[in-house]
Amino acid sequence: MIAAIHLVGALLSMLLLSTGLHFLGAWIDRRNAARILQDASVHLGRPLAELEAPEFRPEVLRYFAAKYSDDLLSNRLSDFLGLLLAVFNWLVLLIQIAVFGAVAWFSYTEDQANAVYAWLLLVIALLAFAIGLCVIALCKLLTGRFPGQARNARKALAESINRAAQPVA
Repeated sequence: MIAAIHLVGALLSMLLLSTGLHFLGAWIDRRNAARILQDASVHLGRPLAELEAPEFRPEVLRYFAAKYSDDLLSNRLSDFLGLLLAVFNWLVLLIQIAVFGAVAWFSYTEDQANAVYAWLLLVIALLAFAIGLCVIALCKLLTGRFPGQARNARKALAESINRAAQPVA
C-alpha cells in the first residue's frame, strides 16, 4: 500500500509540476509576443493599433521577414538551440518513463521499499528545468531571442501570408 502511495504521489506531483511549468511557459510566451509587437511598433514608428491595419501589413511583414530571416547567424543559432532543447526535453521524458517503469517493476518484483525512488521523477524534472533555463538564458544572451523563436516566427509569418492569400469564402 505504501508503495502505491509513493508511485501515485510521484505521478500526481509530476502532473502538478508539469501543469505549473506549462502555465509559466504560456505566460512567458504571451509576454514575449507583446514585447515583439512593441519592438516592431518602435522600429516602424507606428502605434501598436496600426500594426494590424491592412494598409501597413506589407511593411510589417517585411520587417518581421528581415528580423527573423534564416540568413542571420543569430536566427540560425536560435533555431539550433530550439531543436536541441526540444530533443533534450524528449530525452528527459523518455528517461522519466524508464525510471518510473523500473521503480514500479522493482517495487513489484523485488521490494516495495523501492517505490520511494519514484520521487526521483521530480528531481529529474527539476534538474531538466534548470538545464533548460540555462540553455534559454544562453540563447537569449547570444542571439537576443529565445530558442526556436526565429523558426516559430518564420512559420507564423508564412501562415499569415498564406491565410491572407486565400480568398474569403
